[in-house]
Amino acid sequence: MKITKRITALIMVFAIATTAFTATMFASPAVISVREAAVANDATVAWDAVRGAVIITRADSSTYTLVVGEHGSFNDSGTIFAPVTVMERIFTAPAPVAHTHNIHGGLHRIEHAGSVAYIFGSLHGGLEDWFPLADIVEDAMRRADVFAFEIDFSLSEDEVAAIVEDIMLIPDGQTIADILSEELYEHYIAMMTDWANYFVGVLDDIYYTNPAFLIFALQSALMSLMADIDVQGDGGVTVDDYVMGFATENGRTVIGLMDFEAQQRVVLAPPHEILLYTVAALGTFSDTVDEMRGGELDNFNQLVYYYVANNAEALARELHRGFDIEDEHPLDRYFRYVVLNDRSTLFATELVRHMEEASEPTVFFVTIGKSHLVRHLAGPAFTSTIQQLELMGIEAVPVYE
Repeated sequence: MKITKRITALIMVFAIATTAFTATMFASPAVISVREAAVANDATVAWDAVRGAVIITRADSSTYTLVVGEHGSFNDSGTIFAPVTVMERIFTAPAPVAHTHNIHGGLHRIEHAGSVAYIFGSLHGGLEDWFPLADIVEDAMRRADVFAFEIDFSLSEDEVAAIVEDIMLIPDGQTIADILSEELYEHYIAMMTDWANYFVGVLDDIYYTNPAFLIFALQSALMSLMADIDVQGDGGVTVDDYVMGFATENGRTVIGLMDFEAQQRVVLAPPHEILLYTVAALGTFSDTVDEMRGGELDNFNQLVYYYVANNAEALARELHRGFDIEDEHPLDRYFRYVVLNDRSTLFATELVRHMEEASEPTVFFVTIGKSHLVRHLAGPAFTSTIQQLELMGIEAVPVYE
């Protein structure tokens, strides 16, 4: 399989009205009757016996689902109580706006160690009219205390720049001629010279830049130019950006499930053997464009279509139709084991760790790539975060409607 397929997959895997609030009511006590709080704020409540939840309809007609047991809420002889801070959050949150799509991202819910987590699949891309997301996703976001993403976003710009610079540059004292054979070196220089006719700056410091890093950057730029959605986030409309914006605007805690540097090295600085295969597979700019138009871009846009349509089964088939376990290329094997399977397992174990280490019952909203969330159809050669959680004895229940 050619390099475009793998880069395409990596890009995919790696995209106000407020209600007046009665301050005196919430000065004390620490918990309050949900119905009493609703009445004081011109809201109504209804009981959802299936989910064991109170459906709160605010004065602006927006709804909020409070699952009993989350955030320390509890049922006392038929009366549902919740912490004051939770009720304050419900009645002061901005009213949601209407959406044109109904993307639920394969939302799943797990319970573990007294905490709850909602796991949402992102495409790491997006269009403005995708948002807001499905009501059930927006509802889970509003209930969350902690937002978890694939990587740690807490690093400063300087720290990120230092890590990327370390990854993108070949170790001191070496050049690409030292890490590539003579034949591969000549091929690489020829291909980079060809790409330089279309992207300015390609040849700057080429002899000292990690080839995998530069190839990925070029392929990402080309994909952004050709794809029907924003896959780099330049327009600020990726799914991850949208969820992150909600978390930061509402003052929620944000964590990463994987170390930033570790994740970047997986893609941008692979082992030497994989680097050699990556360079060997690199084609000219025109060949790559033709290859994308001949199927790879169609594959990507099909994934987008199935994602927006919430068709997990078709998305899984499309995502894995290019893999051939019987005759697997080393580049494909690296992608499957390290980029996909290993990270799916890591996301599951790290989420469980955070839930176990929470000092009080906590609701997590977890955003990871959709490829880590679908129940793969290709058999045991592929795994997902959902399947890994189940192997750990934790049931992941789909909550989308």
